[in-house]
Amino acid sequence: MLKKILNVVKVGSNVDYRTNESFAFPSCMTSLMQYLGEDYLIDEYVYENKTYINRWANQIFMAVTGMAFGLLWSKDMSLSSLDLTFVNPHDLTIKYAFDWAGYNYLIIDRDDNYQYLKSEITNAIDQNHPVLAFGIVGPPECSLITGYDNFGEILIGWSHFQERESLPKESNGMFRKANWFDNLWKVVLIKDKTARRTSIKEVFRRAIQIMEEKESYDYISGINVYDYWISYCLNPEIIMLNEAALKQRYEYHYLLVNTLQEARLKASDYLKMINEKNRSEILFKCAKYFDEIYNICKELLHVFTDYQEFRKDDKRKICARFLLRIKMLEIKALEELKVFDGEMS
Repeated sequence: MLKKILNVVKVGSNVDYRTNESFAFPSCMTSLMQYLGEDYLIDEYVYENKTYINRWANQIFMAVTGMAFGLLWSKDMSLSSLDLTFVNPHDLTIKYAFDWAGYNYLIIDRDDNYQYLKSEITNAIDQNHPVLAFGIVGPPECSLITGYDNFGEILIGWSHFQERESLPKESNGMFRKANWFDNLWKVVLIKDKTARRTSIKEVFRRAIQIMEEKESYDYISGINVYDYWISYCLNPEIIMLNEAALKQRYEYHYLLVNTLQEARLKASDYLKMINEKNRSEILFKCAKYFDEIYNICKELLHVFTDYQEFRKDDKRKICARFLLRIKMLEIKALEELKVFDGEMS
C-alpha cells in the first residue's frame, strides 16, 4: 500500500487541556491502548474555569513500570537521566508495561536491516496496529508510529519531540519523517491479546526495589540521588562558573525538579486509585507523602527567577533544605510501601 494512517490520539501534554504526560513511553502506551479500545478510565475535572482531561492509563503505566517511583542522576548532567524508562533495564520497562496491558509484543533492534524493519512496520500498520519506535524523532525516547507514506520510506506518527525538529506534518498534526532509520534504536510491535501477566503485589515490590536501588545503568538511582543533588547545590565552586556552565548546571537542576514533580504526582494518583478498593491507611499516608513532595517541588521551581541566581549561595541553601525534606518524605513513603507489601504477603 502506498500510504496508510491510523486515527490515533496524540501523545503528550499539550492536547486540549490534557493533564501532564511528559514521559514519552507511558503516554505512547496510553494512546496505543486508547486506539485499541481498552477500557482505561478517561475523566475530566475543572480547574480555574478550564476543563482538563485525565487519561488514567498514563498514571497506571507510570506506576506498573516503576517510573512513577524512580529518580535518576547523571554525574555528567546528561539529559538522558530524565528518561525514567532507565529505572530498569530498558527492555524490562517495556515488558512491565505489556505484562500489565495483557498483550504479547516483539522488540526488534535496529541491526542495520532497513528493509526488514520497514516491512515489519508497514505490515503492522496494515493490520491496524500502531508501532512504538525509539529514536526516530529527537532523543532515543518513544514515538508512536501511526502510518506510513511512499510504501514506508516516510513514517507518520506522534512524538513528544516533533516540534523541536520542525518536521513536515500531516493535516492532522502528525509528523512525517523521512530517513527515519538513521537514528532508530528499536521498535516494539504489539501482538495478540493475552491475560494480564503481573499483579499489584508485583507493582509494589517493583516500586520498593526502584526506590532502594543505588544505581541503574550509568546513573545514580532512587533515594541515593538526593545526597548527590544536595551536594550539587551546595558546591561552593558554582560561583566561579562561566555563564554557559552556570546555565547548564541550573537547567539540569530545573529539569530534574520537573521530572520528580510529575513522577511523584503520578505515584500519588495511582496509590489513591488503588486505595479506592483497599481503603488502606498505609496507602493513604504514602500518597500523602508523595503529594507533599509534589508541593515542595512547586516551591523549588520558584526559588530562582533565572539561571544567574543559581550563583547565590543563600538560594542554593534553600534548595538543599527543600531536597533534604523531600528525601525524608521519600524514606517515609518507602517504609509505608514495605509495610503494605508485608500485609499483602
